[in-house]
Amino acid sequence: MQKLILLPAIILISAITAFSQKYADFVHIQWGEALKEKKTNTLDDIVGYDDSGFFITKSVKRKIFIEHFNQELKKTNSRELVIEEGGKKRLYQGIKQINGELYLFSSFLNQKHKKHYLFVQTLNKQTLLPENDVKKIAEIELQDRIFWNAGMYGIDLSRDSSHVLIYYDTPAHTAENKTFGVHVFDKEMNEEWEKFVTLPYEEDLFEVERFEVDNEGNVYIMGIAFKQKRKEKRNGQPNFIYEVLAYSDQGESMVKYPISLPGKFITDAQLTINNKKQIVCGGFYSEEGTWSIIGSFFLTVNIDTKEVATSSTKEFGIDFIAQNLTKHKEAKTRRKAEKGKDVELYKYDLHKIVPRSDGGAVLIGEQYFMQVSTTTTTDASGRMTYSTDYIFNYNDIIVININPDGTIAWNTKIGKEQTTKNDLGFYSSFALAVVDDNLYFIFNDNPKNLMYNGSGKLYNFRKDPDALTVVVKVDKTGEQTRKALFAAGLKDVLTRPKVCEQVSSHEVILYGERKKDQRLARLVFDE
Repeated sequence: MQKLILLPAIILISAITAFSQKYADFVHIQWGEALKEKKTNTLDDIVGYDDSGFFITKSVKRKIFIEHFNQELKKTNSRELVIEEGGKKRLYQGIKQINGELYLFSSFLNQKHKKHYLFVQTLNKQTLLPENDVKKIAEIELQDRIFWNAGMYGIDLSRDSSHVLIYYDTPAHTAENKTFGVHVFDKEMNEEWEKFVTLPYEEDLFEVERFEVDNEGNVYIMGIAFKQKRKEKRNGQPNFIYEVLAYSDQGESMVKYPISLPGKFITDAQLTINNKKQIVCGGFYSEEGTWSIIGSFFLTVNIDTKEVATSSTKEFGIDFIAQNLTKHKEAKTRRKAEKGKDVELYKYDLHKIVPRSDGGAVLIGEQYFMQVSTTTTTDASGRMTYSTDYIFNYNDIIVININPDGTIAWNTKIGKEQTTKNDLGFYSSFALAVVDDNLYFIFNDNPKNLMYNGSGKLYNFRKDPDALTVVVKVDKTGEQTRKALFAAGLKDVLTRPKVCEQVSSHEVILYGERKKDQRLARLVFDE
């Protein structure tokens, strides 16, 4: 009798904890052990990956912990990062994996000397302890700056991780030109060059969007330059342009590349450097303003010759805009377009540019906006109380595949509806994997959407045991395949897409949590 009772339990446990299961025909999933953690102990970042496994950081009541998991997804080490300078704690600035080593960045605010220092040191992968090779690599002169607003350091790696960029803004008054400190290091963290960059714009007339360093150690700054006053429109026309400032020859040479679409509003843009030594810039534009989009633009510039290789714009078209709408909304949208009225997509952010090997690129965007709702209630005594809700909307994903000559190879829209309240979109948005010519989008979904074919009603994601983590494969022709990975109730966790990360050419580390349950998984995509 005892054997008859135990046998089903053994079969069930074996099924749940199997080393690898195949879901759909293009991805395997390997689960790690279930972990019980406090709700406040949450994963911040996946900071490194090698043959031994991977390294993550967690925030625990203002303390930073680093942990190592082996290839079987079992935790092998966990340690609090204690970083000190003269007996005083330094501020954690991040960990980067460079040339196979983990580098710990930290900063220290020196009130006596009115300086904000940045330090780097290696982190021992076996002990997870900082080594004694700490060195100062940058400093911000605080001058008359308010001490608590002591400037922020940014850290960026080139595509091949051969160069490291450290950047920070320096104090400036409104009427002065905006300045930045820039330091470029090689993969052993030896400084190659540094420079204080003075932008050709006053402090309040230039808004930096992105810094980039290429494989040769050149630096690029992309931002929005306003004309005379910091406002979106002037006489109904755009009062700004996007601009890329390229610094080469160890910062001695600077070239400006204005990005302007006459009569159109650029709503979002991204910058990257492809493997053909070209600046690649792409984004969305609108005819009306910066709240909606009607098309995409694409620009490539040869770094060596400074010549524009490709420049193009393309409207989405009514079929693309109407995709994923309910039948009622689609009919209404098409009638509006037939009357000659502008029909645009509302509030899309450009997440990423994925360079193609042939010089083209893929633009990936997501609809995101936040709403604020205040409710007033009156009790029996006539007293009024107010409550405010913050509603976060992460909806459809758009994918635009652009040929090297700027023409659109195809575009597609992935149906997704994630509207949540007062949670900062903790379980919303998506994770991305690029594997050969395929794109894989991983996100939480309502199970009623699993058979969704691009038209009709989309059901909102709900944070309950029935929620599915799904993967949508977009192949090189733009064809979509949507499959379920697992249900939240089966593994007792909901995926947090924003902290999941692709760690190799065909692997993604997936992280999920729900209440006190946490779990890691490895997704392995077919090559």
